[in-house]
Amino acid sequence: MGGWKVALWVVVVATTLYFLYLVRGILFPFLLGFLVAVLLEPVVLRLRKKGVPTKRAVGLVFTAFFGLVVAVLIWAVPVVGAQIVGFSNGATQLTRQFAAESYRSNYFVRWNPALRAKRGYEQNVVDSTLAQFRPTLERFGLPTTRTAITEQYLEPRRQDIAALVQGFFTNALGIIGAVGTQMLLLPLAPFVALLLLLDLDRLREKAPRWIPPRIRNSVMDVVGDVGDVFLNYLRGITISWVIFSTCMAILLSVMGAPYAILLALFFGVLYLIPFVGGFLNYVIAFFIIGLSGLTGNFMMSFGNSWTFALVVVCVMLAFTWSYDTFAHPNLVGSAVGLNPLLSVFVVLAGGALFGLVGMVVAFPIGGALKVILDRVMRVTAGGDAHSSTIPAVPLRHRRVSAD
Repeated sequence: MGGWKVALWVVVVATTLYFLYLVRGILFPFLLGFLVAVLLEPVVLRLRKKGVPTKRAVGLVFTAFFGLVVAVLIWAVPVVGAQIVGFSNGATQLTRQFAAESYRSNYFVRWNPALRAKRGYEQNVVDSTLAQFRPTLERFGLPTTRTAITEQYLEPRRQDIAALVQGFFTNALGIIGAVGTQMLLLPLAPFVALLLLLDLDRLREKAPRWIPPRIRNSVMDVVGDVGDVFLNYLRGITISWVIFSTCMAILLSVMGAPYAILLALFFGVLYLIPFVGGFLNYVIAFFIIGLSGLTGNFMMSFGNSWTFALVVVCVMLAFTWSYDTFAHPNLVGSAVGLNPLLSVFVVLAGGALFGLVGMVVAFPIGGALKVILDRVMRVTAGGDAHSSTIPAVPLRHRRVSAD
């Protein structure tokens, strides 16, 4: 009795999800509006508890939030735009310089004894470092000078390395361009957020009516638990990303790093990827600062850009560790039982299936699956089952217990 209704409901839900997958290219403003509504809802509820009418509370919170966003955008867009142009020009120039054959590598110039003698006296940090290990390097047949390394390893592969560098910068700019394309749909996000804030109570009241009575209670229980995992995680991770990116922008600007605001936004996105995001930030910062040619800032100066890059990376490492230890767990919240090996698998699986976005949302999806699996195991086992070890949030996001 009523089985056909459940089957029909499943078909409708599956069809709806498939349709949303087909039109995923236009969902960005709706998802962003939903995220904004989730972030602002607690503030609206506090005002309502103090006796402020719903529409007035929504209007006050909505106006204040988007007023702040507009002010930040008015300041940030020209700065970030200039840094994107500078980054693009620098990448193009670097690629051309690297791909071009050095005049000293030309056969008709390289033979000149005066040039060879002059080059023999040229030394930098690399040459002086290699000179300290010359006997050991010669024993293993390894190059002992920067010029020898270039001629033996880099010159034969110059075109391949140039293509690799060009590909890296092209992909980075492609990601920025894709984000810029989605920005054209951003004007819809505020309207979506406003409508959701005004209708959240009505949607919560109506939603159970869309589910067949036969499975309504169990479905609503699962949806409620899964929703709590997602909403709490998304709310905390968004606030954490804003704070981390802002602090990183200030830190890089003070340190005198190039493209500070642009890199801070990019590092903030990578930071959301557990385990590997921080490492990628350090590697990217090291190479971009090292290739920039900057050797210091108003507080310090070093012999070459790579030493300066190493110092900036060490400062980033100290800041990230402090943020992970003291700030991030309090913003994101507590975690369920975590198996480190399984956590790595969850992140890699998310990346393999959905790329960068999959790695970012791997943990809330894992938490949702845990809720569902717990329910299924209770049914199949006929009682309480052991909790699954799939995490809702990573270990570094866990709130430290007061006990």
